[in-house]
Amino acid sequence: MHNLDLFTLLKSARCEVPKPSGGAVSVTGITFDSRLVRPGHLFVALPGLHLDGADYIDDAVKRGAVAVITESIPMGRLNVPVIRVSDAREALALLACAFFNHPSSKLTTIGVTGTNGKTTVAFMVRHILDFHGVKTGLLSTVQSN
Repeated sequence: MHNLDLFTLLKSARCEVPKPSGGAVSVTGITFDSRLVRPGHLFVALPGLHLDGADYIDDAVKRGAVAVITESIPMGRLNVPVIRVSDAREALALLACAFFNHPSSKLTTIGVTGTNGKTTVAFMVRHILDFHGVKTGLLSTVQSN
């Protein structure tokens, strides 16, 4: 199980780090769904078209969130750090990368662009790499694996 200090995590995700007002805050997970919050999790309140994650901050804290990332300051007083960001989706992406030690840095990515033949070229490259023992993944409009 991962266990990172909140302020170290915020720094590595390029978030503005508030002054600590107490002891270290340990983060054991990150989620944007308040129903999935477990004790030790960081809750990221994402704004949506019909619902706003900020409406679920209290629920997330009751479920054990140790800190909240949000685009809006919640009404009322919370007993956990609240970090305001300008773009919660970007913050979630950066925090997840930092929390999981930047997994994409361990991947080689090949992109295929153009008007015609992208799917064919992508499948050909995949088969060539597979043939040579390279572990591959493929995302396309036809298939993902």
